Amino acid sequence: MKKRFSLLFGVIVVLFCVAAVPFVFAGGQKEHSSGALMRSDPTVSVRNTTQYGKILVGSGGKTLYVFQKDSPGKSNCTGGCAPLWPPLLATSGQTPSKGSQVRGTLATIKRAGGKDQVTYNGMPLYYYLPDTAPGQATGQGIPSFGGLWYVVPPKATSFAQAKSMSERASAQTTTTGTKPAKSWG
Repeated sequence: MKKRFSLLFGVIVVLFCVAAVPFVFAGGQKEHSSGALMRSDPTVSVRNTTQYGKILVGSGGKTLYVFQKDSPGKSNCTGGCAPLWPPLLATSGQTPSKGSQVRGTLATIKRAGGKDQVTYNGMPLYYYLPDTAPGQATGQGIPSFGGLWYVVPPKATSFAQAKSMSERASAQTTTTGTKPAKSWG
């Protein structure tokens, strides 16, 4: 009996967490009475972190990531990937806003389901579900859904640059125990 209750309780917790994803990582999105997500104008800004230097963040200061398996202008994080790595979405046809330190180009692409996802220099942007606090970057370098995930320094123009810059900044922090001497952002 206890095993069944524990299993049922575990299933309920998982379902609750999956259902909460759109509310926690909506990035300026609100639920309409119809149940559809209404996207407001998402803003991408820069946040200075002790571990990675300057990185891109979305609404509420939540860290944004890029996915190794994406190609310029195309998201390959679909199906089971999207609940764990929620895409930064925008209202159809609306250009996202950028903070003063964001140097690259913000645009949108159409996802497989028809929603508009925000890109930075052509790279689709995502949040990571376990990041719960502003500036938290627990998804950095994680192998997930067939590829690696990296935070996005403002100077990155490709996935390879995002990977290289964030790894160098992280290595400086690890070896010196202090903030990166040079900002890769």
